[in-house]
Amino acid sequence: MHHTWPRRLLTAFAAAGLTGGCLVAQATSAIAASPSISRVTFTSATHSSLTFTVSGHASKYRVYVAQVHHQLTASNLHNDPHSGWSTSPTVTVTGLSYSTTPWFYRAVAQTGTARAYSAEYGPVGLQPTTPTAIRADNQHGAVTLSWTGGAGTGYIVQRAADPSFSSVLKSYALIGPDQQFTPPDLTFGAAYSYRILAVNNGTRSNPSVVASANESAASTSTITTMTYNIREASLDGQPDGSNKGAPWDQRKGRAAALIRSASPDVIAVQEGASFVDGSSTERQADSLVSALGSPYKLARTEIPPTEPHYFRTGDYIIYNSTTMHADDPAGTSSADVRYWDLGQSSLGKQHWAAYQEFTDRASNSRFLFVAFHLVQVNNNPSADDAARQRQTESLLAQSETFNTGPDLPIVYAGDTNSAVESSHPNDGPRVAMRARLVSDAFDVAASRHHTKFNTGNQYFSKPPASRVYLDAIFAAPGVGVASWDELLKLSHGKFVLPIPSDHNPVVAKVVIPG
Repeated sequence: MHHTWPRRLLTAFAAAGLTGGCLVAQATSAIAASPSISRVTFTSATHSSLTFTVSGHASKYRVYVAQVHHQLTASNLHNDPHSGWSTSPTVTVTGLSYSTTPWFYRAVAQTGTARAYSAEYGPVGLQPTTPTAIRADNQHGAVTLSWTGGAGTGYIVQRAADPSFSSVLKSYALIGPDQQFTPPDLTFGAAYSYRILAVNNGTRSNPSVVASANESAASTSTITTMTYNIREASLDGQPDGSNKGAPWDQRKGRAAALIRSASPDVIAVQEGASFVDGSSTERQADSLVSALGSPYKLARTEIPPTEPHYFRTGDYIIYNSTTMHADDPAGTSSADVRYWDLGQSSLGKQHWAAYQEFTDRASNSRFLFVAFHLVQVNNNPSADDAARQRQTESLLAQSETFNTGPDLPIVYAGDTNSAVESSHPNDGPRVAMRARLVSDAFDVAASRHHTKFNTGNQYFSKPPASRVYLDAIFAAPGVGVASWDELLKLSHGKFVLPIPSDHNPVVAKVVIPG
């Protein structure tokens, strides 16, 4: 093959005494000596190391890792944990401390003194430990799994028809540290085997030992539950975010339409105690029920303002009377009210929870539905989180004491005023729930929809999208979760005005054993 070289290169080669075949060989060698990287592939992990394969051409390779993406700049690499130089393209970074914070990575290839840098990749996670103490029990006839260990960013529950796991029938992907799960889709009388794998930013642990159980619930009901903070009408006109809250008479129609779009069976409503339309008897919750129309009704969870000794809790339960029957607990009548005292905030404001027993008219499945609204102070994030945790512990203790008699599956729904973010260093309500093996419906749902947006929108025209879920629905053992959804009406990425509330409704389809 004949090569035509640029004149300036020929002059340089001649000066160096390179001609003919030597010129071609030396030029090819110089080109081959330049290091290159086409990609870096994460291949495996242990509890303290990450292994990668570098695709490229070089004499040696090194991989750098960092838990903050922008720390992998070329000028900062010397400060990052890294492997030794390896002549093999398989490179391992060792000595890392286990955490659930993800790692990002970047490789360097070197030949002689020349270096090439890869793109930045990630995130990946260290391998979590294997979950232990797995149990498969029956709660209200439904198979309920629990376990310990394997701290990570979630779990995978694998289900098979036999203990040898000759074939995996289904895998359920759980998000977060919940260690209780009730499969929502089992067949009555069928025998199943289960094993658990912990997951840390995509890296799986080894599978746990196997636990087996039979589904003994003869029937199930799928109940559409909702929680919605409708914002107190007394706050109308106050600025929040990029808009002022519109008057309730302008908001309620949109709120009702949003609710009806999901056809919920039961709804936990917060901030519904304000009197509206100049009335001294019509509460905001009453007004919402009127806007929803038949067949929606308001459960008796506080003494109404038309009766003596009326007091406001602000927490209400609305239900579809066609699909649900509101039951009177044993020893009570329809005149009794159903609420629990959760105590005062540091500012002296009282907080309550409302509850109601329901029977699904189609299947006769029964469950206890609890609606709550936890304290919001925001003057001391750590103290506020601790206060919300105490309120949640009180809520759980009172509901469990009450439930000793009926022994029903329980669904909790409300505004936690808490999530893991800068203003909430400790998510106290969820810590308390998990300690009692009560799972966030979002974490254990078989499917999730519209997860991008915060449930608190703060009346911003463009809804915040950092995935902060202040509003939640929780499933106690025995309650499966088929789906989780967040409702909001947008046009070109922005709310259609007026915005119904500074919160968006959260919907979960829960599976109740019969």
